[in-house]
Amino acid sequence: MNFPPGLGAFARELIDALPTRAATTFALLLAAGLTEGISLLVFVPALQLLHDPGAVGGTAMAQAFSALGVPFGLGPLLSLCVLLITLRAALVYAKNRCAADLHFGFADHLRKRFYRALAEAHWSCTGKLRSADLEDTLTNGIGRIQSGVWALILLAQAAVLLLVYLALSALVSPVLTALAGLSGGAILLALRGHRQRAARLGASVNSSRQACFRELSALVHGLKEAKSFGAEGAHSEGFARSVDATRSGSLAYVALSAQSGLYFQIAAGTLLAAAVFVGSHHLALDLPALLVLIFCVVRLTPYLAQLQGFTQELLFALPAWQYTDTLETRLRAAREAPPSDNAVFTLTEALVATGLSLRYPGAAQPALENVSLVLPAGTCTALVGPSGAGKSTLADIVLGLITPDAGTLVVDGKPLTPELARSWRRQIGYVPQETFLLPESVKANLLLGNPQADDTQLWAALEAAAAADFVRALPQGLDTPVGERGSALSGGERQRLALARALLRDPLLLVLDEATSALDVDNQRRIETALSQLRGQVTTLLITHNPSLVALADQQIQLANGRLTQSPLRGPSTSSLQVMEE
Repeated sequence: MNFPPGLGAFARELIDALPTRAATTFALLLAAGLTEGISLLVFVPALQLLHDPGAVGGTAMAQAFSALGVPFGLGPLLSLCVLLITLRAALVYAKNRCAADLHFGFADHLRKRFYRALAEAHWSCTGKLRSADLEDTLTNGIGRIQSGVWALILLAQAAVLLLVYLALSALVSPVLTALAGLSGGAILLALRGHRQRAARLGASVNSSRQACFRELSALVHGLKEAKSFGAEGAHSEGFARSVDATRSGSLAYVALSAQSGLYFQIAAGTLLAAAVFVGSHHLALDLPALLVLIFCVVRLTPYLAQLQGFTQELLFALPAWQYTDTLETRLRAAREAPPSDNAVFTLTEALVATGLSLRYPGAAQPALENVSLVLPAGTCTALVGPSGAGKSTLADIVLGLITPDAGTLVVDGKPLTPELARSWRRQIGYVPQETFLLPESVKANLLLGNPQADDTQLWAALEAAAAADFVRALPQGLDTPVGERGSALSGGERQRLALARALLRDPLLLVLDEATSALDVDNQRRIETALSQLRGQVTTLLITHNPSLVALADQQIQLANGRLTQSPLRGPSTSSLQVMEE
């Protein structure tokens, strides 16, 4: 049989990931197959004893019984058969348990490794990926890989048992066995196209299932907007097309598998008839030998069919593994350096950016071009400009999420290199416009900012973020679940909770990206008061269009088309300017 290169890589991946479980499963599988073959060999002299009691008196089997001091006869032979069958049943039980452990264990291994690669990859890589594709890979994609693992185990089992029955058949009639082997090989060769088509159908179904997940994700995450625009029908039509494509590919694969099975059933009947005719008329086999030969042929053909069927099933699942492996390799290549406990930052003087430039791949214009600025320690800076001006890109560089093509970022004289980015982010508080909340309690969401914080610290952070009053009014206070994506809270409450979480980190730098956009006037004023009280304690960067927040800032930085267009309202301190000049 011809196997595509990806199949060998998939098998090696399975063995390398779980070598002990893979070796144990294969050993048990081999032992069960051999035990089945040996039990059948013991049946041959038992049948011959029934047919002609004196025919097997001097055989190797009789001599082995004699050497063990066991009388040779039908009773001991049948007892040995029962013992072997019992042993095989125990081996099959152990093999199934171990195979299931391998089957689920490999999927868990892939999920954990992929998730870790995703979490540790640089934002410049992960930020370009569709969230729906990542979610689909961790759920449906690896679920399909599980099917492939099971098919690989069953394929190995079919191959072992096929070899066992070929060996048994060869003991009875080498000529017929050779003819059967050649016939089976010819059928497998003739069905090469079926295997190739199974691989193509697997790739097609994998793509259509991803499309289904993207449509679902788009609707779920944008359901309110879809309803407001009356776009439910368009979403439904797109999802229906993807579902139809998935069904069409799956049905085509089922038809392909059924067609392969049909061919093998016809071949089985033909091969069985030929074996009986040739064995009885041309090879003059006695009845016991002919019965064993018939049994072997009857068992051989299904294993040949399984060899074809499980290979097709494996090839059908293989594109999911290839996609996952390619994506994971991409994520691992973009892995950030781990945070270092020794990389401690301070921000007592200034954060200085010099000559920052960045152009996204394929973009006609740079997102940032030769931007230099100073964020003096303890001050508040407002970053303003029209949409697409480069504000988010600049904020991402300051956060250490992306690396500029040119320019430097220095914190209290310490260059922020890519190797130190994760350590730097540990000391930053970030509040985005779209708040991320777990569907758990208020307290659980706050502790994401500082897992060691006690209730006193939690309430202090809530007070600073103007969130304490609404949390006290919740049915269970800190223990109140916030719902899926914070659905139990208003938009303003979610943002204040996110601000409290950021403050709980006791950050050196606090970055707010339009984080007050959903607040009413009263709560916005309270946030402004809180930010004023932080002056001198925390360096703050505000990305905002709100005039009152801009007025609150010590300096304003205005961007347009990736360039600075306005100097600070109030310049940085002399020491900060000296740092920038150095």
